Amino acid sequence: MGTHIRISDAEMEILRTLWAAGDWLSTGEVCTRLEEKGWKYKTVGTFLLRLQEKGAVEAQKSGKVNLYRPLFTEEAYKHSETEAFLRAVHGGSMKSLLAALCGGPADEALLDELERRLKEE
Repeated sequence: MGTHIRISDAEMEILRTLWAAGDWLSTGEVCTRLEEKGWKYKTVGTFLLRLQEKGAVEAQKSGKVNLYRPLFTEEAYKHSETEAFLRAVHGGSMKSLLAALCGGPADEALLDELERRLKEE
């Protein structure tokens, strides 16, 4: 995933559905899997079209319907989103991010503790 793509919350629901499927899905299949949202077929179709225009999904014609699949993995998107957040909010500083997560300055003792915990996992 080369360029960071801005995805709305609703579009993210669509992407998560496609990632979970691991295969091509039609608009109707996406609707069925997101039935609890109460979204109409046309609404889901609009979200899929937007995602296609953004380069997040690709479409393939199958008879009279379009099938969709994501063009990148969930992990690749998370990495891209995290990198963009780190640059925009923390000026690219991991130390600043850690300080924000810990609710205070990231001193050497805190960084050592975090490193120890990460090695345990």
